Amino acid sequence: MGFTSALEELRDLEETSLLSTGCEALDRLIGGGLRPKAFYLFYGNRQSGVDELLHRLLVLSTLPREMGGLDGKAVYINCGNYRIERTTLDFNLLTGLSKAYGLDPTKVLERIHVVCAFSPEQEEEAALKVKHLVEVDDSIRLVAFHNISRLFTTDSRSLNQRARITLLQRIVFETWRSCVERSVVFVATCRPLKETSSGVPPPEGGGYLRHMATIIVYLKRLRDDAYAAHLMKHPNLPQRKISFTFQGGGGLGRITGSFRTRFQEELRELERSFIKALRDPRRREAFNSLVEAWGSEQGAMSYANIPSVLDVMLLTAVLDNRKRIEELAEQLSEVLSRLRKLQGG
Repeated sequence: MGFTSALEELRDLEETSLLSTGCEALDRLIGGGLRPKAFYLFYGNRQSGVDELLHRLLVLSTLPREMGGLDGKAVYINCGNYRIERTTLDFNLLTGLSKAYGLDPTKVLERIHVVCAFSPEQEEEAALKVKHLVEVDDSIRLVAFHNISRLFTTDSRSLNQRARITLLQRIVFETWRSCVERSVVFVATCRPLKETSSGVPPPEGGGYLRHMATIIVYLKRLRDDAYAAHLMKHPNLPQRKISFTFQGGGGLGRITGSFRTRFQEELRELERSFIKALRDPRRREAFNSLVEAWGSEQGAMSYANIPSVLDVMLLTAVLDNRKRIEELAEQLSEVLSRLRKLQGG
């Protein structure tokens, strides 16, 4: 076993690239960004911004280093009963964030490995898969556990309480060890144990999770796009609190609006740039008829998760097909008109 001096370790830390959260205030709160080998635990309820932060980290980990990223790949582990928790990877949010940073959403999605677990036993299997991925792929720079402790804090018929705690401890330890060995950022999220109107609640998952995490941050939504971040644990920074928004980091603006809002914004952008550039006036006319179809099917469209590059390709094909359908309809109408005249004559 080899050893390094404290000075060498310090120099290594100073030269290590940090992963930005996409928000300068939040970066400063945790010491400049997320460091490889460290274990970060962010927790809060569904409205706290925790889930959005995790999605931002997934996208940011693929960014070039000079833009605050790690120029690598990420592993996303979704833990929870999807029928109850409704915890899923938000492809609309990932696509919007990718576009905001000037990235091709398809290429970003290709660099994110997704592993799902719906029981404590499956989460252990997921941890083993993550360990294997980290060991065989040197380009992985981020491991992100979504709701890491949720499956162990709900009722489970397959495991008793002590067995669940032991299994969670093993998952946390083995995953973090793999990340340390490969200089990978390890991030996990969870819900608060019990929220109150005053004070900061502890994260769910027990004392072991709080002990193992290097940095712990509690997030809480204040109003609209404003959030509060409480630094609860850090190896060399005191506990403190800041307010922040997700509107920083490259001028992203609001990414997580309703589908109707995003749909209207997309239409305006298409009318401003794409439609005016079309050379065929019939295709521009076809676009207007498609707007009516889109408007009547917004409910179904809101469930679709399609990367933007493919969106544009499919949109162009649809417009061309619509143009041809209209031409054929006119030809058929003319043929039928002539046929009626012949039959009447």
